[in-house]
Amino acid sequence: LSENAVPAIVQDQQGYMWFGTREGLDRYDGYDFTIYASDPADPATLSSGFVTALYVDRDGILWVGTFHGGLNRFDREQGSFARYQNDPQDPTSLSHNRIRAITQDQDGYLWIGTHGGGLERFDPQQGTLTHFRHDPGDPTSLSNDIVRAIYPDPDGTLWVGTYGGLNALDPS
Repeated sequence: LSENAVPAIVQDQQGYMWFGTREGLDRYDGYDFTIYASDPADPATLSSGFVTALYVDRDGILWVGTFHGGLNRFDREQGSFARYQNDPQDPTSLSHNRIRAITQDQDGYLWIGTHGGGLERFDPQQGTLTHFRHDPGDPTSLSNDIVRAIYPDPDGTLWVGTYGGLNALDPS
């Protein structure tokens, strides 16, 4: 492994095991490790080496959440990454670059839990984001902007674990 702390693990449809560490993303094929690191000078690498969340969507795409660099989409054929990050000048970008959880709902949307930026709904087809944030004046808003866990149940409810409690979101 590139580093001993492993905050995220996932297995893809090809059988590879993926391990997120504080020093990059490690792929294990049953015999050897391949390490994917971050290089700030190369935009085709991971946006940050501190990997905190991994998810393989229903199309087999590996999504990598980092603690400082936002969301990354792995391109298997090229062995490279596309980055989705916070841009203060772009209101359609991630609201925060610290990713803690990733999942996909039955409609194909990715749900991204951030550490301080609330919950994000990402449409991979359109590349658009919808933000869900805590609003102290709205008791029906997210209970806290630190989201640690997300789980879509079979009837469509999205369960969101935050530092402020458990939330049930009806995506419709």
